[in-house]
Amino acid sequence: QLVRSLPSIGDEIRSSDGREFFQFRFEIKTTDPFAFGILDSLAFEISPVLADSVVAEVSLEGLQSAQRGVTEVPLGVETLFVYDIRTVSGDRPGFDGIELDLPSTVQFVSLERAGALLAEGADFSLDISNGQLRVIFAEPSSGDATLRLRFRSAIYQASVFFEGRIFNSD
Repeated sequence: QLVRSLPSIGDEIRSSDGREFFQFRFEIKTTDPFAFGILDSLAFEISPVLADSVVAEVSLEGLQSAQRGVTEVPLGVETLFVYDIRTVSGDRPGFDGIELDLPSTVQFVSLERAGALLAEGADFSLDISNGQLRVIFAEPSSGDATLRLRFRSAIYQASVFFEGRIFNSD
């Protein structure tokens, strides 16, 4: 059974490479010649685009823009990092949360919006668990926004990938 849901009028299907369609291929393999596999169902979750543009960067606190690029951090030494986010929302619904996948030793330091320090408990709630830092704002961000999240962490690998995302809990 194929269940199809169309996006709202005016919404675009936005893929990472700008294509309009998605293509999937499934291979089900077995070493037993009398066994076979069946793909029973396939589901897609579609959500509205939250912002027209989101740009984020992780850097070291106090690093000059001329020094940016590949940054080296001593292994095992607690370091102060800055995660800067800039969004352009246009008429999009906006977001009310940020998730960041980080090393398990992360310590939250501060959060700013447009240069103003936000208070935990009043302006946002914070949850750090299983290598993920999750911030949920008391009020959704529906316009253009600049956010700066500071955190401390020690890095124990030669290469670390920081993955982040914005979301709307509705």
